[in-house]
Amino acid sequence: MERFDIISTIGAKYHVGNIENGEFSYAKALKTVGKDIKDYQKATEGTKHQNLDLRFANERLAVFI
Repeated sequence: MERFDIISTIGAKYHVGNIENGEFSYAKALKTVGKDIKDYQKATEGTKHQNLDLRFANERLAVFI
């Protein structure tokens, strides 16, 4: 399934993105509440992921794809 199809199937009004390619950024979200992502990353080696591909949310539920 293509990215556009996923967004239109779940609902564009619920799609939450905060970086230029539409991914959700934990680093930016945590920074808005005065936290640092490094405090939450447990991996000591390798890639320390901080972005989600797609995030959908309303006031009661969040879905991460």
